[in-house]
Amino acid sequence: MSVNFKFDIDKAIAATVYIASKKPTELTQAKLFKLLYFADKDHLVRYCRPITGDWYTAMKDGPVPSNLYNAFKKLGSPPKKEDENARRLAQFVKLDSSWQYPRIEVQKELDPLQLSISDIHSLDRVLKLYGKMSFTQVRSIAHNTPAWANAWEKKEETKDASRMSFEDFFEEDASALSGVREEMVENYLLRKAFEER
Repeated sequence: MSVNFKFDIDKAIAATVYIASKKPTELTQAKLFKLLYFADKDHLVRYCRPITGDWYTAMKDGPVPSNLYNAFKKLGSPPKKEDENARRLAQFVKLDSSWQYPRIEVQKELDPLQLSISDIHSLDRVLKLYGKMSFTQVRSIAHNTPAWANAWEKKEETKDASRMSFEDFFEEDASALSGVREEMVENYLLRKAFEER
């Protein structure tokens, strides 16, 4: 069984804007994705839900939030009608292409009520731990998490990515609160049962 959450583009953008507004060192797209992974993981193991609800893919350079990654790929191009997530993202952030690896800049502040107090606590913890690190350092730490390692190990030879499991976010995590993993699975099964009615 693989637990899923509903992706929330508004919260994903809010978390992106929050991180970018704190001006961590060399905030490229790749580094942002690792910081969001650590923040979603931190929030999940403490409060039984991730911040963004995005699902993560294990790629060569570490975990990537799939829906947000797709929105970022279209950033800078004229958004098509069907690219609603990219259109909304473009209202709040832009990429500064004057760097070898474009850096993320805030274009417009977001309503702070988009993020809960616990969301902000997780984001702040992650920024304090990893915000001043280089992308190489953050990538190395992400590669050492069981969630990324397990997915990468299961990757098909012909593929360059593999879906990560939220259940694995709890492995070897000292900050995971007792019973939260079980509660996450139970909540997921209840949501699924009600959706099928």
